[in-house]
Amino acid sequence: MADEKRKRRFRGLKTALAVFLGLWVLVVLVLQLVLTDAFLTRTANRLAAEFVDGDLKIGRISASAFRSFPNLELSAEDLTLVYPHDQFAAWDSTGYAHPLRGEGRAAEMDTLAWIRSLTASIDYTALVRHRIHIRKATLDGARIFAHQYDSTTANWSILKFLQQDPADTTASGMPDIVVNHAALTGHPYIIYTAPSDTLFAAAGSRAIRFDGRLQTRVIPDSRIGLTVDSLFLSARLPADSASVRLDRFSLQNNKERYDISADARASVGLAAFGSMDLPIRLEAGISFPEHDLNAVSVRDLYLKAAALELTGEGDVRLRPDSTYIRAEALVDDCKVS
Repeated sequence: MADEKRKRRFRGLKTALAVFLGLWVLVVLVLQLVLTDAFLTRTANRLAAEFVDGDLKIGRISASAFRSFPNLELSAEDLTLVYPHDQFAAWDSTGYAHPLRGEGRAAEMDTLAWIRSLTASIDYTALVRHRIHIRKATLDGARIFAHQYDSTTANWSILKFLQQDPADTTASGMPDIVVNHAALTGHPYIIYTAPSDTLFAAAGSRAIRFDGRLQTRVIPDSRIGLTVDSLFLSARLPADSASVRLDRFSLQNNKERYDISADARASVGLAAFGSMDLPIRLEAGISFPEHDLNAVSVRDLYLKAAALELTGEGDVRLRPDSTYIRAEALVDDCKVS
């Protein structure tokens, strides 16, 4: 009698499992049939119109419900985010002139970003909770042209969701976004200009990789691991210049804080003192005690720049009517010969 009950229970479990798998396969097949290239293009254009004050151009887009099962894999090629040249043309005659100001600019449409190819593995079941859960994403050959004209105007302001509180996802309908793994490959390249501050910079890297859990609603509580494979940064001020070759950079989550470790070589050209070449090593722990970006604490700071060795710690609190800064530093060693 007991054996018969166990057999019936086992058959019931097998039937339930078979029904569940059958429904899952049916959902996957329907997804694959529905997510045609034309449907994906229309959806991308609709979302771009809702969240971007510009145009998103896509050379090719496709989806596969099998390649990254049980997640949905999206692939796109030749993505370009553009906006009318006249949108910020009034600032062309202001500030310091520099060749980098023309990067990404054209006669009719200016470019904020271009990506050679994008591949993303997405947990589509999270969409029912108004959340975009990206398990893994790779952006190859990214080019970003960021131009800041003054303290309130920049070309990335065309991204409407940047104008709201990250925790408020109801104002524009922007869903919560969670990312587990991401990589910028194919020598990503970034241009940044701020003519009002006379700052012009260019940065390039072999690859930048992220692992952990980044959540837009609670960025300070995210678990982040970031690794940079050699980065070169050059910047120009009115009379001075600087360049940094970052050989190694690592940012890893360690319980309640982030541990930073970096080795770099900086070249600085100063009009008053000539040029200097400085090897730099940096180690520090950073935490967000109030669980937002308005409070930052730095502990176990170690900085070695050429012969100078410095240790210290500090705290920064941003208040509506004031800014609190506390810092302690000690020069442990400075050999001069």
